[in-house]
Amino acid sequence: MTDLVQQLEQLRVRMNQQAQQEAHLLAQFGDVLRATDHQLLREIRTLTAEHEARRTAILCELQMLASRLDAVPIRAESAAPLPAAARGFLPSGVPANGEPSGDWEQRSALIREALNNHLSKRALAG
Repeated sequence: MTDLVQQLEQLRVRMNQQAQQEAHLLAQFGDVLRATDHQLLREIRTLTAEHEARRTAILCELQMLASRLDAVPIRAESAAPLPAAARGFLPSGVPANGEPSGDWEQRSALIREALNNHLSKRALAG
């Protein structure tokens, strides 16, 4: 009977050691997961910062382009008439000589209208 008690005690000691080893492994696993989460968070923040930098650069480029387009003078003698095929895209507010009238807000509204008409025609056709 004492042999059985000794064996049970040895089994209990081994089970306790095994439980401690498993608890230690779980703690290590938790540490690795936390480190991985922190690394992923750093990478996401880096990607976000890079994306914002790209968006800012693109916005600056677009603003510079818009300012350059607004600064381009429109001269009647240098403006070539539009081909007949392209005139179909122009809204009715554009004079027959192909030169838009009014300021840049009116011109951009005419461009938007022409684009919307063109896209709606494509959507109906396709």
